[in-house]
Amino acid sequence: LYLDLPLSQFQTSDYREGTGNVPLLEGTFPTTGSATGIPVILKEYNTDKPHELEHVRRELAVYSRVQDRHIVPCLGFLLEDKSCYVVLERFNCDLEEYLQRVCRN
Repeated sequence: LYLDLPLSQFQTSDYREGTGNVPLLEGTFPTTGSATGIPVILKEYNTDKPHELEHVRRELAVYSRVQDRHIVPCLGFLLEDKSCYVVLERFNCDLEEYLQRVCRN
């Protein structure tokens, strides 16, 4: 799943250290479909090193369990072709339905 989320609109609500002291940036993207915005966690990784993506996936799986939240991974390409790993918190609905609802515009 690929989303085009403008990094300039990302509003940081919290900064946490992930496992292995890897920073995770947590915040929201404003959207017309939601008063609070889309909750996201950003994690940068190097696209030239695919093994980094697997490390990030495992890290986020641990983070998800620790936070007791179901986190859905997806990719977003942000700012000058620099890749970030973007995860959306999943609510009680199908992911595609959720995205259609909050990302209509």
